[in-house]
Amino acid sequence: MDCVVTGGPFDVSQRRPPFDALNRSTIEGIELKHLRYALLAAELRSFNKAAAALRVKQTTISGHIAYLEDRFEAVLFTRSTRGVVPTEAGLVFLDSARRVLAEIEGLYEKTRAVGHGTAGTVGIGFITSITAGNLRSSLIAFGGSQPDVRLRCVEDDRQQLLSKLDAGSLDLLIISGTANYADTQRLSLWSERMFVALHAEHPLAAREQIYWSDLQNEIFLAPKTTADDIQAMVQTRLARPGNPPVVEVTDLSRETILGVVSAGHGVTIISAGSTGLRVDNVVYRELFDSTGPHVLNFSAYWRADNRNPALQTFLGFLRDRYALTCPSR
Repeated sequence: MDCVVTGGPFDVSQRRPPFDALNRSTIEGIELKHLRYALLAAELRSFNKAAAALRVKQTTISGHIAYLEDRFEAVLFTRSTRGVVPTEAGLVFLDSARRVLAEIEGLYEKTRAVGHGTAGTVGIGFITSITAGNLRSSLIAFGGSQPDVRLRCVEDDRQQLLSKLDAGSLDLLIISGTANYADTQRLSLWSERMFVALHAEHPLAAREQIYWSDLQNEIFLAPKTTADDIQAMVQTRLARPGNPPVVEVTDLSRETILGVVSAGHGVTIISAGSTGLRVDNVVYRELFDSTGPHVLNFSAYWRADNRNPALQTFLGFLRDRYALTCPSR
């Protein structure tokens, strides 16, 4: 049931409507300079001193203050031969004016920072761990140099990451290998040594170096995020007629797969960036082939039409950091 109370000291029918319902003509025309003039006059307790500080006429200051008083229908300053003093209404106005100017200045700084790429968000997709290695150190170093740029990191399999990049939900991918992806640009970054994770009592665990040929009869466990890389490496180096290598692709995380290895089932291939994961009864041994240590190359991919200024700042950081690697294309 609606209830309307009229008359007496609680006559709500006579109350002024809320601020957002006021006629726009009561506040339109007020500019930031009006607020600054009033604040300076209050600080110096004088229209004359405020005018001198701003190098304008005293009538300019007093005229703008009178304009505010007319708009707000309230006396903001008590005038006397000794200067001016804010009234109670003036104190309320000045308090709000300070907040408005602070918000406007903050808005300017934030907007300018985002436009210049020194603030904002960069969505980064990757398929490798960030417990160690170049990816982790790069993210930490960039965060230290650009603390107002947020890095939103997503780990997923290669195809999902490419779909997110194409849809615009990610700005950049840092993934292994070299490939041509439509409408993308690439920046070569770093190479990481590859390791095999073994149970601590595996016969090969006693060696410091393990060659691919030593793993001919092993069962390889691969999380979906890096399954393409592991399958390609294993097939290229171990495939034999009538004796195909066994690669079990699973939905398990990299950490859980290491737990399976610690229970004595299978081995898994990881990059140096994942060796920071410590699991009981699991050891990491570096992988070698006939040419030496086995390494995997990593590159950054982004859409050519991406206009995120923060992305350009991050790319500039990567170019400077990995300037000695292959040029981008």
